[in-house]
Amino acid sequence: MSVANLSVRRPVLMTVMALVIILLGAFGASNLGVREYPNVDYPLIQVRTSYPGANAAVVEAEVTEILEASINSASGIKALTSTSRDGFSFINIEFETGMDLEAAANEIRDRVSRVRRRLPDDVDEPTVYKSDSDNDPILMVSLVSDKLDPMEVSEIANNFVKERLQTINGVSEVAIWGEKRPTVRLWIDPVRLQALGVSGAEMSAALKRGNLELPSGSIEGSETTLSIRTLGRILDPKAFENIAVKTAADGTVIRISDVADIHYEPKDTRTGFRRNGKNSITLALMAQPGSNHVEIANEFYRRVEDIRREIPEGVQVLYGRDTSINIRASIKEVVETIFIAFLLVIAIIFAFLRQARTTLIPMVVVPVAVIGSFFVLYLCGFSINVLTLLAMVLAIGLVVDDAIVIVENIYHKIERGMTPKQAAVAGTNEIFFAVIATSVVLMAVFVPVLALGGTTGLLFREFVAVMIGTVFLSTLCALTLSPMLCSKFLSRQKQGWFFRVTEPFFDWLNRIYAVLLGGFLKLRFLLFPVVAGLLAIAYLCFNNMSSEMAPTEDSNAVMVNLNMPEGVTLTRTKRMADAFAEEVIALMDTNEYTEIQAGAWNAGNSRMRIFLNADKKARRPQSEIARSIQVLGNEYPDLRVMVFEPQSISTQRGGLPVQFVLQAPNIEILRTLVPKFEEEASKSPVFSVVNTNLRFTKPELHIEILRDKANEEGVSVNDIAQAVQLAISDQSYGEFYKDGRQYDIIGAVGYQYRSMPENISMLTVKNAKGELVSLDNFITFSEQSASPSLPRFNRFSAATIQAGLVPGKTIGDGVEEMRRIAKHLLKDYPSVSTALSGSSKEFEESSSGLYIVFLLALALVFLVLAGQFESFRAPFVIFFTVPLALAGALACLFITGQTLNIFSEIALILLIALVTKNGILIVEFANQIAANTGCSKLEAARLAAERRFRPILMTSLSTVLGAVPLIMTGTPSRIAMGIAIAGGLTFATFLSLFIVPAAYSFFAGKVDATTATDASKMA
Repeated sequence: MSVANLSVRRPVLMTVMALVIILLGAFGASNLGVREYPNVDYPLIQVRTSYPGANAAVVEAEVTEILEASINSASGIKALTSTSRDGFSFINIEFETGMDLEAAANEIRDRVSRVRRRLPDDVDEPTVYKSDSDNDPILMVSLVSDKLDPMEVSEIANNFVKERLQTINGVSEVAIWGEKRPTVRLWIDPVRLQALGVSGAEMSAALKRGNLELPSGSIEGSETTLSIRTLGRILDPKAFENIAVKTAADGTVIRISDVADIHYEPKDTRTGFRRNGKNSITLALMAQPGSNHVEIANEFYRRVEDIRREIPEGVQVLYGRDTSINIRASIKEVVETIFIAFLLVIAIIFAFLRQARTTLIPMVVVPVAVIGSFFVLYLCGFSINVLTLLAMVLAIGLVVDDAIVIVENIYHKIERGMTPKQAAVAGTNEIFFAVIATSVVLMAVFVPVLALGGTTGLLFREFVAVMIGTVFLSTLCALTLSPMLCSKFLSRQKQGWFFRVTEPFFDWLNRIYAVLLGGFLKLRFLLFPVVAGLLAIAYLCFNNMSSEMAPTEDSNAVMVNLNMPEGVTLTRTKRMADAFAEEVIALMDTNEYTEIQAGAWNAGNSRMRIFLNADKKARRPQSEIARSIQVLGNEYPDLRVMVFEPQSISTQRGGLPVQFVLQAPNIEILRTLVPKFEEEASKSPVFSVVNTNLRFTKPELHIEILRDKANEEGVSVNDIAQAVQLAISDQSYGEFYKDGRQYDIIGAVGYQYRSMPENISMLTVKNAKGELVSLDNFITFSEQSASPSLPRFNRFSAATIQAGLVPGKTIGDGVEEMRRIAKHLLKDYPSVSTALSGSSKEFEESSSGLYIVFLLALALVFLVLAGQFESFRAPFVIFFTVPLALAGALACLFITGQTLNIFSEIALILLIALVTKNGILIVEFANQIAANTGCSKLEAARLAAERRFRPILMTSLSTVLGAVPLIMTGTPSRIAMGIAIAGGLTFATFLSLFIVPAAYSFFAGKVDATTATDASKMA
C-alpha cells in the first residue's frame, strides 16, 4: 500500500499524527530559552593575578611567563593571550568549541596551583574566572545617594546588592564600578620615621605583630572541652594608632601614631565612575557563555525590586543597561516578519489556485511544520533566537512548496474527470519521487554547514536544525495530510467569478511561455554562451564585493576608548575623561541616549559607554552618532580617541574591527617595528583611526643600586628594595575585620613625599650596626621609556595593531590592507610573524570555512541527485540552474551595495537547493513523458516544462515573497539574506524555465521505462 493510499484510507490517523506534531512542538517551545543569537562564545578562562607595586616588566617575567608555561600544556587550547600591566597579570585561555568549561577551569586551577610556589611571596593568589574581564555587561544597576558617604554606599553595593545578584543562574560575575571600598590607610611620614629612628620594615613588622589571631587549641576537663580563642585582631581602626613599634633608648614607647597618620577612608580615592555626569556606584552583571540573557533579566528585575524595598533610605536604585531589550525587540520583529511572510504566501497561492478550499489545504502544512520544528530545537538543546526564527521565515515559503505541487497535481486530475479519492492517490503517486528528491536535496545542502567549525558553525547549526526539521516535517505532512484533505474537501465544481476573470490571464501566460520556450529550444545552443556569461557576471560581482564577518547593526550602543599622553597621573586621567564625557553629553540630544558612563581605571586610559535610546526613530542612526563623537575626539590633540560600534555577532567584546597581531621573539624587535607599522597604517585611506596596545612612551624611573657602597654599610639589596616597596607601592600591611568582613590595611608615604624622584632618597634603612642610613648613599636614578602593558600572543611577545574603518570599507578590506603593509615592512624583520585577532580572526575563519562548505554542498547535492535519478547525467542537467542563481544573487547584492558576509553566503548555499527544485520537477516529468510516450528528449523536455510551468512559478514566488519581509525589516543582516534569496531565485526561476529544457535535450541519457514508472510505484 502506497503512502497516498494509506493517507486517503486512514484520515483519522493522519489527523492524529498532525496533532501529535503540534503538541510536541508546543511543549518544546514552552521549554526553550530565549536569546538574541545562538551561543557563539568559545569556552574562555581568564587567570588574574595581582602583584602590588610591580611594573609591567616584572609582572611579565615573574608572574605571567611562569603561569603561561604551566597553562600552555592544558588540553584543548585554541589561543593563549596575556597582558602584563603595572601590578596585574591577565591571561586569557580560549578553548576549542565543545570543550567543557567546568572541566577546563578545573584543569587550569590545577596547573596554576602547581607553579604557585614559584611566584613571588607577595603576589596575591591567582584567581581563575570562567569569563573574560573585558566582557561587556548584559545588565547594570546603579546606586546613587546624596545623604550617605560613598564608602557606606559601596558597602551596601558589595555586601548586600552584589550578594543578591551574583547568585542569579547564568551570571558569571558581578563587577562594581566606582567602588569606594573602605580601608585603613597609613599615611607614613618619612621625616618622623627618620627623627625617631624607625625604619619602614620595623613599622610593618609591628603592625603584623599587633594585629593577628593564632590558633590556640583547647582545654579539656573531666566532662567538657573548651576551645580557646585569643582575640588578637583589632576591630576599631583608631586602635591601630596605639600599636607599639619599638622602645627608644630613653624608654619612650614609639607608637604607630608617632610616625603615621591613620585614616579610615576609601581604598581608591582617585579613580571614579560617572553616570550621566554624576558620580555613581554601578553593578555590572556579566553572563556565562551560553546563558539565557532574557531569563537572567527577568530574575534580575525581580530581585532588584526586592532590593529597593529593603535598601536603606537615602539610596536611589537606578536601572542601567539592559541588553535583553534589544533581544526582545529583535525577537518581536522576526515574529512579525513570520506572520507577514505567511500572509504573503497565502496571497500568492490564492492568486494561482483562486479557490479558498484549494488554498487552505497547502497552508495547513505551515503551522504543523513550523510548530513541530520547536520540538526539534528542544531535542537538540538549542534556543529560540533571531536565527532560528529567521529560518522559520524562510521555511514558510519552502514548506508549502511540496503541498502546492501535490495539491495542484491532484486538482489537475480532478479537472480531467477523476474522483477526489482517485485523484488524491494518483496525483500524489505521480509526484512522489520529485517531492522526495527536492526535500532530500534541501536537507542535504545544509549537512556540510553542520560540520563547519568556529563561530560560523556555532552560529548556524541552530538555523540548519530548524531548516532540516521543518523541511522534513513539511514533506511528511505534504505526502500524508495533503492527499487526505484533498480527498475530503476538493471536488469538481463550477468555477467562481474570480477564476473565470483571471483564467484568461493564466492561459495567456502559458501560451506566451510555450511560444518563448519553443523559440529558445530552436536556438538551444545559446545555452552555453548564456551560462558562460552568467558565470562571468557572478565572478566579476564576487571579486568586486567587500567582505565582512557580519554587518554592523544598530545595537543602541557606542563604545569610546580614551588614551591620554603617557605618564599622566590617574587624577589627570579622570579629569580629562570627565571633561570629554561632558562634551559628549553636550553633543547629543537628551532623547538620543539613556545613559552615558565614563570611568578611569588606570593612568592614561579611560572608557566610555554610551547607551542609546532603543526607539531608533527618536534619534540619529548609531553609526552617525559614532562618527560625530570621533570627529569631536579628533579635535583633542592630547587624546587618542577610538570610537567603535559593538559587533552584532562576535565572540570578541572589545576593540576596533581590524586587529592585526605582530609576534616577535623579543620585545626589542617590536620596539622599532610597531611605530613604523602604525605610521604606515595611519596613512592608509582604508582606516579612520589606528592604535596599538604596545607603546614605549611611558616614562619610568629606574633605581640603580650601588652594590659596593651598600655592602660596605651592611645594607642588602633586599633592604633597599623593601624600603622603597613599603613606602611607595601601597603595600598591604595586614587586614582588619569589621562586621565579619575583611578589609586591607594599606601603607605608603604621603603624596607630598613621593612627587619627585628626590623624595625616594629621603627614605632610610638600617645598616648592620642598627643605624638608620639614607638611601641616597646607595642609589642613583635614570629615566627610561617603557610600555604601560606588555601583551603576549601564544607565548610570544606581541603587539596588536587595531584600526577603525572609514565609511564604505569592511573588515575584509582592512585585513587586506594590513597584509599589504606587513609584506612591505617585514622584509627587514624575518623573525616577525603575523596573525589575526578578534573580529578579524573570526572573519577569516568564517570566510574560508564557508567556501569549503559551498563546494561540499554542491558535491553532496550532485551525488544525492545521481543516486535518486540513477544517473550522472540528470544532476548535470539540473546543475545548469546553479550559475543562474549565483549570478542573480551576487548581481543583486552588488547593485544594492551589500557585502559578502555569513548571512549572504548562507543564503547562497540555500539557493543551491531552491533552484535545483525547479530542475528536479522538469527533469522528473520529462523522464516520465519520455518513458511513457517514447518521444524525443527535446519534445519530452518541452512538454514537461509547459506542464510544470504554473507549479514552478507558484512555488518560486511563494519562496520569494517569504523572503521579501526580510528586506523590509531594515536590519542589515536580514536585508542581505533577503536580497540574495529573492533576487537569486527570481532571476534563476525565469531562466531555468528555458535553460533546463535545453540542457535536458543535450545531456539527458536514455530513460528506462521500468525505472521511470517505478518512481510512482514506490509511492
